[in-house]
Amino acid sequence: LGVCVYAFMWALPVLAVLAQLYWVPQIVSDVISGSRRTLHPSFVWCTALSRLFVPIYVWGCPTTLFNEELFPDAPFSTAKGFAVAIVIFQGVQIALILGQRKMGSRWFVPAMFLPESHNYDRPVDLELEDGGSKECVIC
Repeated sequence: LGVCVYAFMWALPVLAVLAQLYWVPQIVSDVISGSRRTLHPSFVWCTALSRLFVPIYVWGCPTTLFNEELFPDAPFSTAKGFAVAIVIFQGVQIALILGQRKMGSRWFVPAMFLPESHNYDRPVDLELEDGGSKECVIC
């Protein structure tokens, strides 16, 4: 693994961003199936924070293992904005997942892209054809 990291050090930021896309399949699955409460918020927060630890360490801390002594300097290691961008990217995904839990799985999809759904509410006809009054069906 260390040899791969060393050989592809130039692609490390791209791999870090791609590694943060792990919520996208869950978001898409919830939209397709219409599921509302699939993941508990504590699971979402704990998973997201644990997955953000390494990118924040590599790109957010001033002194890391990537300081030219053990490993070569990480690309964008001096740019703290990259660590902030990954945190914002992760925050948008978390907001979508928690929004799906609260407002429905398709709340952010425009209505023109949603499939037609059947309206199960029947209109109530208050006027009777013969002019009589409605009686209770159970009585």
